[in-house]
Amino acid sequence: MKITYGIIVLNGDFLLRQVLESIYDSAHAICIAEGSVSYWNNQGVTNSTDDTLKIIKEFPDKENKIKLISGTWKEKTEQCQAWFNLVPNDTDYVWCVDSDEIHTPENIEKVKQYLKDKNPTSLGFKSDSFYGGFERIIGGFERDHSFKRILKYEKVVLT
Repeated sequence: MKITYGIIVLNGDFLLRQVLESIYDSAHAICIAEGSVSYWNNQGVTNSTDDTLKIIKEFPDKENKIKLISGTWKEKTEQCQAWFNLVPNDTDYVWCVDSDEIHTPENIEKVKQYLKDKNPTSLGFKSDSFYGGFERIIGGFERDHSFKRILKYEKVVLT
């Protein structure tokens, strides 16, 4: 099963390396759109000012899985579309990952097995936010909602 991960990021150096490490081995590709949206553009920020780009460019990508586009977008929807345009045609599923979202290998394998067994068109997750370690869960609205994070991918050729 070929899973392509998609990430949007602006100034995400605080966890980005760990995110990439957590998904790299299970990835068919990792498509990243780095840059800002209108709010930040209006503040004069057009791309990451921390070590985000350095982390991406220096990540040990021995299998050439990482595809990067940098730019400015009106909103996050357009930023997501930018990385989505980088998805390889032979991808089975696209998994949207936040730049501070870390998954364990065990959970990734459980998800992959579920996708193989059930063949869903999409899959959502409930999320928790942590403060100061995994033993302190905090959160608000996200604890009561499921977010669609994995989508079945099929390249359609229009004639």
